[in-house]
Amino acid sequence: MRHPHEYEDREVLYVERILSQHSSIRSFTRVSRFGYSLHRFRGDSIFVHIESVYEVTAEKVREAIGRYGSLDAFVTSNPNNHSIAQPAVDVGMQSGVEVLLWPEFMSRLNF
Repeated sequence: MRHPHEYEDREVLYVERILSQHSSIRSFTRVSRFGYSLHRFRGDSIFVHIESVYEVTAEKVREAIGRYGSLDAFVTSNPNNHSIAQPAVDVGMQSGVEVLLWPEFMSRLNF
């Protein structure tokens, strides 16, 4: 039986496995439960909030922006989420934060 301090969240393992296998990511640092600093091979770094939420709301985006201050993207890693509410996108645009579904984010990492 594993000790509680050895527990690893399945969502975190999923996200980190995919990030570690992405061809544009040199390395990454997890700075909080949902916050990651991603270092790309092309030399730049981006800071993203990755959370498995079914419904991305304007309030969720505002909370993430408030938590980190500076944020490049808010990403939902939930595979059952196929759209993002327009108010959430609007809040992101007003703050310079991209609000993305997981597949969109994976593609955007190349650019």
